[in-house]
Amino acid sequence: MAQATQETTMPKIEIVDQPDEQEETGKNSFRFTLPIILGLTLLGIFFLFRRKTQE
Repeated sequence: MAQATQETTMPKIEIVDQPDEQEETGKNSFRFTLPIILGLTLLGIFFLFRRKTQE
């Protein structure tokens, strides 16, 4: 009986842990992509202003 209860409790623990891990990876990827997007937009704006000033 003890083995049966352990088997039934293990999937419950895994199911509870999975959403937390997904949220953490989502936050980490958002923290990673946000500076990259901001950097690329700033570079694009910089080069656009450079072209306008050279003309």
